[in-house]
Amino acid sequence: MKVFSNVVIACVVVIFVAYSGLSSTQWSAAPGIPVMASTEGSHAHTLTANGIGDAATLLPADVEFKDLLPNLVLRNGEFLEAPQYTASGVQPQSVTMGDFNGDGRMDIAVVSYDCPREANCGPGSVSILLGDGDGSFHYLKGYDTEPEPGVVVAGDFNDDGIPDLAVTSYVGNSVDIYLGNGDGTFRAEGEFKAAFGPTSMAAGDFNSDGNLDLVVNDSCADAKCTAQGHTVSILLGNGDGTFQPPKPYTTGANPQAVAVADLNGDHVLDLAVVSDTSGFGAVSVLLGNGDGTFQGYVNYGVGSGPEGITLADFNGDGKEDIAVADNCGTGNCEGAISVLLGNGNGTFQPQAYYAVSGNPTRIAAADFNRDGKMDIVSSDIEDLNI
Repeated sequence: MKVFSNVVIACVVVIFVAYSGLSSTQWSAAPGIPVMASTEGSHAHTLTANGIGDAATLLPADVEFKDLLPNLVLRNGEFLEAPQYTASGVQPQSVTMGDFNGDGRMDIAVVSYDCPREANCGPGSVSILLGDGDGSFHYLKGYDTEPEPGVVVAGDFNDDGIPDLAVTSYVGNSVDIYLGNGDGTFRAEGEFKAAFGPTSMAAGDFNSDGNLDLVVNDSCADAKCTAQGHTVSILLGNGDGTFQPPKPYTTGANPQAVAVADLNGDHVLDLAVVSDTSGFGAVSVLLGNGDGTFQGYVNYGVGSGPEGITLADFNGDGKEDIAVADNCGTGNCEGAISVLLGNGNGTFQPQAYYAVSGNPTRIAAADFNRDGKMDIVSSDIEDLNI
Protein backbone atom coordinates (compact mmCIF):
# COMPACT_ATOMS: atom_id res chain seq x y z
CA MET A 1 0.00 0.00 0.00
CA LYS A 2 1.48 3.35 -1.05
CA VAL A 3 0.42 6.97 -1.33
CA PHE A 4 2.38 8.81 -3.96
CA SER A 5 1.75 12.54 -3.74
CA ASN A 6 0.97 15.84 -2.04
CA VAL A 7 -0.93 18.50 -3.92
CA VAL A 8 -0.80 22.27 -3.53
CA ILE A 9 -2.73 24.84 -5.59
CA ALA A 10 -0.53 27.75 -6.62
CA CYS A 11 0.08 30.66 -8.96
CA VAL A 12 2.86 32.23 -6.92
CA VAL A 13 5.25 30.37 -4.71
CA VAL A 14 7.27 31.68 -1.77
CA ILE A 15 10.08 29.46 -0.49
CA PHE A 16 10.83 29.31 3.24
CA VAL A 17 14.11 27.77 4.36
CA ALA A 18 13.84 26.43 7.92
CA TYR A 19 16.43 26.08 10.60
CA SER A 20 15.69 24.41 13.92
CA GLY A 21 16.40 25.77 17.37
CA LEU A 22 16.31 23.93 20.67
CA SER A 23 12.70 24.85 21.49
CA SER A 24 11.20 26.40 18.37
CA THR A 25 11.44 26.58 14.61
CA GLN A 26 12.43 29.78 12.84
CA TRP A 27 12.12 30.63 9.16
CA SER A 28 13.81 32.79 6.58
CA ALA A 29 12.00 33.74 3.37
CA ALA A 30 13.81 33.09 0.11
CA PRO A 31 13.43 35.63 -2.72
CA GLY A 32 10.61 35.29 -5.24
CA ILE A 33 11.28 34.11 -8.78
CA PRO A 34 8.85 35.01 -11.62
CA VAL A 35 7.36 32.05 -13.49
CA MET A 36 4.95 33.79 -15.88
CA ALA A 37 3.65 37.29 -16.62
CA SER A 38 0.24 38.02 -15.18
CA THR A 39 -2.67 37.56 -17.59
CA GLU A 40 -6.28 38.69 -17.42
CA GLY A 41 -8.43 36.06 -15.76
CA SER A 42 -5.51 34.22 -14.21
CA HIS A 43 -6.40 32.05 -11.26
CA ALA A 44 -4.78 29.51 -8.96
CA HIS A 45 -3.59 26.16 -10.19
CA THR A 46 -1.51 23.37 -8.71
CA LEU A 47 2.00 22.77 -7.47
CA THR A 48 3.26 19.47 -6.11
CA ALA A 49 6.48 18.72 -4.27
CA ASN A 50 7.93 15.21 -4.42
CA GLY A 51 9.63 15.37 -1.04
CA ILE A 52 13.22 15.45 -2.30
CA GLY A 53 13.38 19.07 -3.40
CA ASP A 54 11.80 19.10 -6.88
CA ALA A 55 8.42 20.52 -7.80
CA ALA A 56 5.98 20.85 -10.68
CA THR A 57 3.33 23.51 -11.19
CA LEU A 58 0.55 24.47 -13.58
CA LEU A 59 0.28 27.95 -15.08
CA PRO A 60 -2.97 29.76 -15.97
CA ALA A 61 -4.32 28.82 -19.40
CA ASP A 62 -3.82 31.39 -22.16
CA VAL A 63 -6.60 33.01 -24.20
CA GLU A 64 -6.76 29.90 -26.39
CA PHE A 65 -7.10 27.69 -23.29
CA LYS A 66 -3.87 25.81 -24.03
CA ASP A 67 -2.49 23.92 -21.03
CA LEU A 68 1.13 24.59 -20.12
CA LEU A 69 2.91 22.44 -17.54
CA PRO A 70 6.37 23.53 -16.37
CA ASN A 71 8.66 21.38 -14.25
CA LEU A 72 10.32 23.56 -11.64
CA VAL A 73 13.81 22.12 -11.23
CA LEU A 74 15.44 22.84 -7.88
CA ARG A 75 19.19 22.70 -7.23
CA ASN A 76 20.76 23.68 -3.92
CA GLY A 77 17.56 25.40 -2.81
CA GLU A 78 17.12 27.48 -5.98
CA PHE A 79 14.53 26.98 -8.71
CA LEU A 80 15.85 27.12 -12.26
CA GLU A 81 14.02 28.31 -15.37
CA ALA A 82 11.31 25.80 -16.14
CA PRO A 83 10.43 24.18 -19.46
CA GLN A 84 6.75 23.98 -20.40
CA TYR A 85 4.74 21.01 -21.60
CA THR A 86 1.41 20.75 -23.40
CA ALA A 87 -1.32 18.56 -21.92
CA SER A 88 -4.84 17.67 -23.01
CA GLY A 89 -7.88 19.58 -21.78
CA VAL A 90 -8.13 23.20 -20.66
CA GLN A 91 -7.87 25.17 -17.42
CA PRO A 92 -5.49 22.91 -15.47
CA GLN A 93 -6.43 22.46 -11.81
CA SER A 94 -4.31 19.80 -10.12
CA VAL A 95 -1.13 17.80 -10.62
CA THR A 96 0.31 14.75 -8.89
CA MET A 97 3.37 12.56 -9.33
CA GLY A 98 4.13 8.83 -9.33
CA ASP A 99 5.95 6.13 -11.32
CA PHE A 100 3.03 5.21 -13.58
CA ASN A 101 4.92 2.97 -16.04
CA GLY A 102 7.29 1.19 -13.65
CA ASP A 103 10.56 2.49 -15.10
CA GLY A 104 11.80 4.00 -11.84
CA ARG A 105 11.19 7.58 -13.05
CA MET A 106 8.67 10.07 -11.70
CA ASP A 107 5.72 10.79 -14.01
CA ILE A 108 3.00 13.46 -13.83
CA ALA A 109 -0.81 13.35 -13.94
CA VAL A 110 -2.63 16.62 -14.67
CA VAL A 111 -6.35 17.30 -14.13
CA SER A 112 -8.05 20.02 -16.20
CA TYR A 113 -11.61 21.16 -16.79
CA ASP A 114 -13.37 22.90 -19.68
CA CYS A 115 -15.51 25.83 -18.56
CA PRO A 116 -15.44 28.55 -21.25
CA ARG A 117 -17.00 31.83 -20.16
CA GLU A 118 -19.86 31.63 -22.65
CA ALA A 119 -20.92 28.00 -22.19
CA ASN A 120 -21.62 25.32 -19.64
CA CYS A 121 -18.78 23.15 -18.42
CA GLY A 122 -17.86 20.20 -20.60
CA PRO A 123 -16.08 17.01 -19.55
CA GLY A 124 -12.80 17.40 -17.75
CA SER A 125 -9.63 15.46 -18.46
CA VAL A 126 -6.64 13.84 -16.80
CA SER A 127 -3.38 13.86 -18.78
CA ILE A 128 -0.38 11.59 -18.29
CA LEU A 129 3.15 12.91 -18.91
CA LEU A 130 5.91 10.32 -18.58
CA GLY A 131 9.24 11.29 -17.07
CA ASP A 132 12.40 10.96 -19.17
CA GLY A 133 14.62 10.68 -16.10
CA ASP A 134 16.43 13.98 -16.67
CA GLY A 135 13.75 16.34 -15.37
CA SER A 136 11.89 16.46 -18.68
CA PHE A 137 8.54 14.87 -19.61
CA HIS A 138 6.58 13.82 -22.68
CA TYR A 139 2.84 13.61 -23.16
CA LEU A 140 1.44 10.07 -23.33
CA LYS A 141 -2.36 10.16 -23.23
CA GLY A 142 -5.45 11.97 -21.90
CA TYR A 143 -8.67 10.59 -20.38
CA ASP A 144 -12.11 12.18 -19.98
CA THR A 145 -13.41 12.85 -16.48
CA GLU A 146 -16.62 14.20 -14.98
CA PRO A 147 -17.20 17.98 -15.42
CA GLU A 148 -15.21 20.27 -13.12
CA PRO A 149 -12.62 17.83 -11.76
CA GLY A 150 -10.72 19.36 -8.89
CA VAL A 151 -8.02 17.27 -7.21
CA VAL A 152 -6.05 14.20 -8.30
CA VAL A 153 -4.33 11.83 -5.84
CA ALA A 154 -2.15 8.86 -6.76
CA GLY A 155 -2.15 5.62 -4.74
CA ASP A 156 -2.42 1.86 -5.12
CA PHE A 157 -6.17 1.43 -4.63
CA ASN A 158 -6.46 -2.20 -5.82
CA ASP A 159 -3.33 -3.59 -4.12
CA ASP A 160 -1.58 -4.72 -7.31
CA GLY A 161 1.59 -2.69 -6.73
CA ILE A 162 0.74 -0.26 -9.55
CA PRO A 163 -0.22 3.39 -8.84
CA ASP A 164 -3.81 4.36 -9.61
CA LEU A 165 -5.53 7.76 -9.69
CA ALA A 166 -8.47 9.23 -7.76
CA VAL A 167 -10.06 12.42 -9.14
CA THR A 168 -12.72 14.55 -7.42
CA SER A 169 -15.70 16.02 -9.28
CA TYR A 170 -17.10 19.23 -7.78
CA VAL A 171 -20.45 19.16 -9.59
CA GLY A 172 -20.78 15.37 -9.41
CA ASN A 173 -20.09 15.24 -5.64
CA SER A 174 -18.00 12.18 -6.39
CA VAL A 175 -14.59 10.57 -6.77
CA ASP A 176 -13.63 8.84 -10.02
CA ILE A 177 -11.08 6.00 -9.88
CA TYR A 178 -8.67 5.19 -12.72
CA LEU A 179 -6.71 1.96 -12.28
CA GLY A 180 -3.16 1.83 -13.59
CA ASN A 181 -2.12 -0.79 -16.13
CA GLY A 182 1.57 -0.52 -15.26
CA ASP A 183 2.60 0.94 -18.63
CA GLY A 184 1.52 4.53 -17.99
CA THR A 185 -2.04 3.98 -19.20
CA PHE A 186 -5.19 3.79 -17.06
CA ARG A 187 -8.68 2.33 -17.19
CA ALA A 188 -11.78 3.80 -15.55
CA GLU A 189 -12.97 1.74 -12.57
CA GLY A 190 -16.03 3.71 -11.51
CA GLU A 191 -17.57 6.73 -9.81
CA PHE A 192 -18.09 6.79 -6.05
CA LYS A 193 -20.22 9.31 -4.18
CA ALA A 194 -18.37 11.60 -1.80
CA ALA A 195 -18.99 14.92 -0.03
CA PHE A 196 -20.78 17.97 -1.40
CA GLY A 197 -18.49 19.92 -3.74
CA PRO A 198 -15.23 18.15 -2.89
CA THR A 199 -12.14 20.33 -3.42
CA SER A 200 -9.56 18.50 -1.28
CA MET A 201 -8.69 14.83 -0.84
CA ALA A 202 -6.08 12.62 0.82
CA ALA A 203 -5.44 8.88 0.96
CA GLY A 204 -4.45 6.61 3.83
CA ASP A 205 -5.31 3.31 5.53
CA PHE A 206 -7.76 4.49 8.19
CA ASN A 207 -9.07 1.09 9.35
CA SER A 208 -5.76 -0.83 9.37
CA ASP A 209 -6.85 -3.45 6.83
CA GLY A 210 -3.97 -2.82 4.42
CA ASN A 211 -6.20 -1.11 1.84
CA LEU A 212 -6.03 2.56 0.92
CA ASP A 213 -9.02 4.68 1.95
CA LEU A 214 -9.94 8.26 1.00
CA VAL A 215 -10.96 11.37 2.93
CA VAL A 216 -12.73 14.15 1.02
CA ASN A 217 -13.89 17.58 2.24
CA ASP A 218 -17.32 19.18 1.90
CA SER A 219 -16.84 22.67 0.43
CA CYS A 220 -20.42 23.35 -0.65
CA ALA A 221 -21.79 26.54 0.92
CA ASP A 222 -25.45 26.71 -0.15
CA ALA A 223 -28.39 25.78 2.07
CA LYS A 224 -28.79 22.19 0.87
CA CYS A 225 -25.24 21.45 2.03
CA THR A 226 -24.85 23.50 5.20
CA ALA A 227 -28.11 22.09 6.55
CA GLN A 228 -26.29 18.76 6.81
CA GLY A 229 -23.32 20.28 8.63
CA HIS A 230 -19.69 21.00 7.80
CA THR A 231 -17.94 17.70 7.23
CA VAL A 232 -15.25 15.53 5.75
CA SER A 233 -16.27 12.15 4.37
CA ILE A 234 -14.41 8.85 4.74
CA LEU A 235 -14.58 6.34 1.87
CA LEU A 236 -13.18 2.99 3.04
CA GLY A 237 -11.39 1.06 0.30
CA ASN A 238 -12.24 -2.54 -0.51
CA GLY A 239 -8.78 -3.26 -1.89
CA ASP A 240 -10.05 -3.87 -5.44
CA GLY A 241 -10.33 -0.24 -6.59
CA THR A 242 -13.87 0.19 -5.23
CA PHE A 243 -15.00 2.09 -2.14
CA GLN A 244 -17.75 1.86 0.45
CA PRO A 245 -20.36 4.65 0.80
CA PRO A 246 -19.03 7.82 2.44
CA LYS A 247 -19.34 8.37 6.17
CA PRO A 248 -19.30 12.05 7.24
CA TYR A 249 -17.53 13.53 10.27
CA THR A 250 -18.21 17.03 11.52
CA THR A 251 -15.39 19.58 11.40
CA GLY A 252 -15.09 23.31 11.86
CA ALA A 253 -17.15 25.46 9.51
CA ASN A 254 -16.38 25.53 5.79
CA PRO A 255 -13.59 22.93 5.56
CA GLN A 256 -11.09 23.95 2.90
CA ALA A 257 -8.35 21.30 2.88
CA VAL A 258 -7.48 18.04 4.61
CA ALA A 259 -4.19 16.31 5.48
CA VAL A 260 -3.40 12.91 6.98
CA ALA A 261 -0.70 11.76 9.43
CA ASP A 262 -0.21 10.02 12.77
CA LEU A 263 -0.52 13.02 15.07
CA ASN A 264 -0.46 11.29 18.47
CA GLY A 265 2.12 8.54 17.97
CA ASP A 266 -0.27 5.56 18.23
CA HIS A 267 0.50 4.32 14.70
CA VAL A 268 -3.06 5.18 13.59
CA LEU A 269 -3.75 7.86 10.99
CA ASP A 270 -5.44 11.07 12.11
CA LEU A 271 -6.97 14.00 10.20
CA ALA A 272 -6.16 17.72 10.20
CA VAL A 273 -8.72 19.90 8.42
CA VAL A 274 -8.42 23.61 7.65
CA SER A 275 -11.69 25.48 8.28
CA ASP A 276 -12.67 29.10 7.60
CA THR A 277 -15.64 31.05 8.99
CA SER A 278 -15.95 34.68 7.87
CA GLY A 279 -12.20 35.11 7.88
CA PHE A 280 -11.55 33.41 11.24
CA GLY A 281 -9.41 30.33 10.70
CA ALA A 282 -8.98 27.05 12.54
CA VAL A 283 -7.46 23.61 12.17
CA SER A 284 -9.80 20.82 13.18
CA VAL A 285 -7.92 17.75 14.48
CA LEU A 286 -9.80 14.42 14.39
CA LEU A 287 -7.91 11.54 16.02
CA GLY A 288 -8.35 8.14 14.42
CA ASN A 289 -9.55 5.05 16.29
CA GLY A 290 -7.83 2.63 13.91
CA ASP A 291 -11.08 1.05 12.71
CA GLY A 292 -11.99 3.71 10.14
CA THR A 293 -13.82 5.90 12.64
CA PHE A 294 -12.67 9.17 14.18
CA GLN A 295 -13.12 11.04 17.46
CA GLY A 296 -14.81 14.43 17.66
CA TYR A 297 -12.82 17.36 16.34
CA VAL A 298 -10.75 19.81 18.41
CA ASN A 299 -10.10 23.24 16.91
CA TYR A 300 -6.83 25.20 17.01
CA GLY A 301 -6.76 28.82 15.92
CA VAL A 302 -4.79 29.95 12.86
CA GLY A 303 -4.73 33.12 10.76
CA SER A 304 -7.48 34.63 8.62
CA GLY A 305 -8.79 32.88 5.52
CA PRO A 306 -6.82 29.61 5.73
CA GLU A 307 -6.89 27.53 2.54
CA GLY A 308 -3.99 25.07 2.60
CA ILE A 309 -2.39 22.69 5.10
CA THR A 310 0.67 20.45 5.28
CA LEU A 311 2.01 18.17 8.02
CA ALA A 312 5.69 17.54 8.78
CA ASP A 313 8.25 17.59 11.61
CA PHE A 314 9.47 21.19 11.36
CA ASN A 315 11.53 21.39 14.55
CA GLY A 316 13.24 18.00 14.43
CA ASP A 317 11.73 16.54 17.60
CA GLY A 318 10.16 13.53 15.88
CA LYS A 319 6.59 14.85 16.31
CA GLU A 320 4.25 15.92 13.53
CA ASP A 321 3.62 19.66 13.27
CA ILE A 322 1.08 21.66 11.24
CA ALA A 323 1.65 24.49 8.76
CA VAL A 324 -1.26 26.45 7.27
CA ALA A 325 -1.45 28.97 4.42
CA ASP A 326 -3.52 31.93 5.68
CA ASN A 327 -4.94 33.73 2.65
CA CYS A 328 -6.54 36.57 4.64
CA GLY A 329 -9.06 37.08 1.82
CA THR A 330 -11.03 40.00 3.29
CA GLY A 331 -10.28 43.10 5.33
CA ASN A 332 -7.01 44.90 6.00
CA CYS A 333 -4.84 41.94 6.85
CA GLU A 334 -1.71 40.33 5.48
CA GLY A 335 -1.14 36.83 4.26
CA ALA A 336 0.80 34.53 6.55
CA ILE A 337 1.97 31.03 7.34
CA SER A 338 0.78 29.63 10.68
CA VAL A 339 2.93 26.91 12.27
CA LEU A 340 1.56 24.84 15.15
CA LEU A 341 4.14 22.61 16.83
CA GLY A 342 2.89 19.20 17.90
CA ASN A 343 3.14 17.85 21.43
CA GLY A 344 3.20 14.26 20.18
CA ASN A 345 -0.13 13.34 21.82
CA GLY A 346 -2.50 14.81 19.24
CA THR A 347 -2.53 18.28 20.78
CA PHE A 348 -0.74 21.35 19.45
CA GLN A 349 0.87 24.51 20.78
CA PRO A 350 -0.54 27.94 19.85
CA GLN A 351 0.32 29.08 16.37
CA ALA A 352 3.49 30.93 15.46
CA TYR A 353 2.62 33.50 12.79
CA TYR A 354 4.94 34.30 9.87
CA ALA A 355 3.89 37.14 7.56
CA VAL A 356 4.35 36.66 3.81
CA SER A 357 3.68 38.86 0.80
CA GLY A 358 0.44 38.49 -1.11
CA ASN A 359 -2.26 35.92 -0.38
CA PRO A 360 -0.98 32.35 0.11
CA THR A 361 -3.54 29.71 -0.82
CA ARG A 362 -1.83 26.29 -0.68
CA ILE A 363 1.26 24.88 0.99
CA ALA A 364 3.64 21.90 0.92
CA ALA A 365 6.74 20.77 2.78
CA ALA A 366 10.01 19.20 1.57
CA ASP A 367 13.75 19.56 2.12
CA PHE A 368 14.31 21.93 -0.79
CA ASN A 369 17.92 22.85 -0.01
CA ARG A 370 18.82 19.34 1.23
CA ASP A 371 20.17 20.42 4.60
CA GLY A 372 18.18 17.77 6.48
CA LYS A 373 15.54 20.28 7.68
CA MET A 374 11.99 20.57 6.41
CA ASP A 375 11.21 23.68 4.37
CA ILE A 376 7.88 25.17 3.26
CA VAL A 377 6.69 26.20 -0.19
CA SER A 378 3.48 28.24 -0.31
CA SER A 379 1.44 29.82 -3.08
CA ASP A 380 0.42 33.44 -3.62
CA ILE A 381 -2.69 33.86 -5.74
CA GLU A 382 -2.02 37.56 -6.40
CA ASP A 383 1.31 37.28 -8.25
CA LEU A 384 3.14 34.84 -10.51
CA ASN A 385 6.56 34.14 -9.04
CA ILE A 386 8.50 31.69 -6.94
